[in-house]
Amino acid sequence: MLLQKVSNDPGNNSKRWRAVHELVWVRANGPVPAKHIVVFKPGMRSAVLEEITIYRVECISLAENMKRNTRHNLPPELNEVVQLRSVLTRQINKRMKSHGQEKY
Repeated sequence: MLLQKVSNDPGNNSKRWRAVHELVWVRANGPVPAKHIVVFKPGMRSAVLEEITIYRVECISLAENMKRNTRHNLPPELNEVVQLRSVLTRQINKRMKSHGQEKY
């Protein structure tokens, strides 16, 4: 993701730096509505500044973003691997916590 500095204000980095694709959309359409995000259209992602245009980005709801990125869209075999990895990570973290160590 390509970022652009927009402010020197103290505090959180998310206030000083914005994604270029979001800035492109905001310049053309105004502020991003509440509970929405700006994303690249499928297959249009780019980290080259000159290629990030309004034709490559879109504003979608958080609900739409979740639908696009849910693990349930994966093939069954890969979906099972994702689930098993989560189970394994939880078990590792549980055991590390019981031994006073940081999370995995």
